[in-house]
Amino acid sequence: MEREVYKNTNKNGVRYEYEFAKGTHVRDGLFKNWWPNGNQGTIANYSNGFKHGRFTSHSSNGMVNNISLYDQGDLIGERIVFHTGLRNRK
Repeated sequence: MEREVYKNTNKNGVRYEYEFAKGTHVRDGLFKNWWPNGNQGTIANYSNGFKHGRFTSHSSNGMVNNISLYDQGDLIGERIVFHTGLRNRK
């Protein structure tokens, strides 16, 4: 499948880019975004518009907020959430 990459910056200064199947704008592949300060926001994979694989989000200070795994949009197991250095499961 042929893919294209979409890049943009929203009105709050968050930059993002994602892959999509050519001609569709449906997320399919890698998704990344960055906070206005340049720190990584989210790294995720999508398959035909659904979260698929590892999903990791970071706070604006660069610390990991949560990690989860998905299979075609369905959460697999528990989402691991990090609060001020403590690890919690939801």
